[in-house]
Amino acid sequence: MGNKIFIILHTRRMFCNNPDCSHTTFAERFDFIADKAKKTKRLEDEIIHLSINCSSNVASKILKKNVEDVSKSTICNLLKKRNTYC
Repeated sequence: MGNKIFIILHTRRMFCNNPDCSHTTFAERFDFIADKAKKTKRLEDEIIHLSINCSSNVASKILKKNVEDVSKSTICNLLKKRNTYC
């Protein structure tokens, strides 16, 4: 596991002046994080990998100690989202 870090992103916001366009604003997107996500794809992969190899409770304790405060319910939600069961 890696070190605990915080990523602060400053995204560019673009505006559309076309009256026929259904979107008035557009935000810059990044490959390493999903839209409106709070965790990077790499962190989600690490959480899934760890929780598949041990219980959600143990994975939560390991992640809180080393990486990030992740609750058991968050782990279960990630597993359900990826069609892996808790």
